[in-house]
Amino acid sequence: MSAILAVSSLLLSGALLHVSGGLQGLLVPIRAQAEGFDVSSISLMGSTYAIGFLLGCVVAPRMIGRAGHARAYTVVAAIAGFAVGWVGLWIDEWAWIVLRSLTGFAFAAAATIAESWLNERADSSNRGTFFGYYTACNFAGLTLGQLLLTLMDPSQAEPFILASMLFAAALIPTAMTRCAQPAEQPTPRWPSFKLALKSPVGSLAIFIIGLGSSAFGTLAPVYASEVGLSLNETAWFMTVSLIAGALFQIPVGRLSDKRDRRRVLGGLSLASAMMGLAFVVFQTPNLSIQLIMAAGMGATLYTLYGVSIALVNDQIGPGHNLEVAGLMLILFGLGAVIGPIACLPIKAAMGPAGLFGFILIIHLILAAVIAFRIRTARISPLPVTEYSIQRPGSVSSLSGEMASPESASHGHQHTGDRQ
Repeated sequence: MSAILAVSSLLLSGALLHVSGGLQGLLVPIRAQAEGFDVSSISLMGSTYAIGFLLGCVVAPRMIGRAGHARAYTVVAAIAGFAVGWVGLWIDEWAWIVLRSLTGFAFAAAATIAESWLNERADSSNRGTFFGYYTACNFAGLTLGQLLLTLMDPSQAEPFILASMLFAAALIPTAMTRCAQPAEQPTPRWPSFKLALKSPVGSLAIFIIGLGSSAFGTLAPVYASEVGLSLNETAWFMTVSLIAGALFQIPVGRLSDKRDRRRVLGGLSLASAMMGLAFVVFQTPNLSIQLIMAAGMGATLYTLYGVSIALVNDQIGPGHNLEVAGLMLILFGLGAVIGPIACLPIKAAMGPAGLFGFILIIHLILAAVIAFRIRTARISPLPVTEYSIQRPGSVSSLSGEMASPESASHGHQHTGDRQ
């Protein structure tokens, strides 16, 4: 717990950032519809957000190399606050299309900074727990942000002002943190996709998580409406999935620290597929059944990311934190761009539950790949991380004590095969 408290300021900043993100993520399409914006323009806002997201993954490591983690985080949160503030002041569909790209850029860069920072502070014994707390804080923020919108009038400027203020508030904990920043690392111009080959299961999982979570976030409200849920019931449907995702992050993270992460990942993927099957079978307007299934989907679909990131970082090892964080977010972003589009043919063939047929298919594929790798790849029972001797004057990632050559060599003796 003391290790988690050491990065509490970073977790708080991330939570505040996602409160604002959850608020403006619902606010923008609702306000756009109220203003009479064309449906194609609203869709284009989603595309430019994704383009900005991918660009943020590429640029963030260079920003960190230039300014350090804390100052780079401050910069991207300020960019997000600027973009959301202007959305509230400048009601124009083309302006919003451009400004959404800035928001996507800021969120991807913030995630790259936070995940590389957290990975520097973690090791193989607690990395899953670290990312469990990190993801739980983010989902809690998203949930709170969506609930805030129910208390406000989206036709007014106040929700945009509040979202901008929350972005500004996210600057404070990180700017004032006593948590040591990671040591300087080489910042390549482009992330190397060869790194993904060192963790094929984790990298594939990140891409598939992008496919499924993006399709769910985009089309689940459409499904809820098509099966007969009211607008208020649809809001609860989405909120329950986020709450379940937040609640299960920490238990799943701790479990992945004690067991082979691939087996945990495979079990979660298979459970996501089974929840997809439940939605295909039970297409009913009964709110209780839909909320139970939404909770199950959130608890499985939304807990995959933290385990996958921990697995990738364990396998690739130290010295590539920035590059790995950016590369994984690029894979996630590519999946997020493709997911809603790839889902459409299945939805056209299956009707309302086609979204969950898509989730069923992609997660069965992921579970099958993981099972194949477990049977064929030679690994140690538990995930381990290679350690290297730290440079003189540096501190160890968790205790704050000087790392010794003996401790480093001891870490190398316990290094297992790649998973």
